[in-house]
Amino acid sequence: MKSIGVKSEINNRNFISSNAAGAKIANRQLPIGNVFTLIELLVVIAIIAVLAAMLLPALSQAKKMAQSSACQNNLKQIGDGFSMYVSDYGYIPKEGAGGGNDPYWQHQIADYMGWKVNADATYVLIFDSDIDYPTLRCPSDTSPAYTGHRVAGKGGLSYGYNVRLSNVLIGVVTWGCKDSQMQDPSNTYMIMDAPGPNSSYNKAATIELRHSNYRAVNMLWGDYHVSTVRYPVTFDAGGLLKYWSIEKD
Repeated sequence: MKSIGVKSEINNRNFISSNAAGAKIANRQLPIGNVFTLIELLVVIAIIAVLAAMLLPALSQAKKMAQSSACQNNLKQIGDGFSMYVSDYGYIPKEGAGGGNDPYWQHQIADYMGWKVNADATYVLIFDSDIDYPTLRCPSDTSPAYTGHRVAGKGGLSYGYNVRLSNVLIGVVTWGCKDSQMQDPSNTYMIMDAPGPNSSYNKAATIELRHSNYRAVNMLWGDYHVSTVRYPVTFDAGGLLKYWSIEKD
């Protein structure tokens, strides 16, 4: 009996000693584990900061490219509207008068675009100022013209018309030119990024460089193709009228 008691006591001591040793090892490992976790966290934060600095410019550039693509799609749809208008009338729309005496080009193609258009008391075509016409607005345009106005509706207007394609004498009436009057349609400006509906007088102030880091416009040409044009030629900057005029030298 005495021998059994001695063995039991020895086993208890070994158990207690084993537990104590394990506790000491655990206690020694905890501080090391905590410090290592903190270092890992700081490393991860640093990596995230570096990746963010690298990715944000790329994401911003991707956003600008998507906006430019959407803008080009708008111009393609407007080109379709012009093409259908020409098929019915034989000439392109007149640019419109600021005084409201004539409808603007966007009003004249409204039926072909599926846009709601009304007539005022003098039978001039107008848009509802509380209806949005998103095709008329470039996503890169932060300040569209005529927002909430009968000229462009709720969302405003981002595109201007080369007025040298208008004011062409057909018989005794001044109107938009015929397709056949354009000597080189594929090299003739028609609709472009602009701060207002009419890109008058071929001046730099009547176009707006919104794309390619503010160095280019999106352009609808006389043959209805669309492209991005870096620094369009303007007459006031010493450029020739060849891209604006229906006649080519």
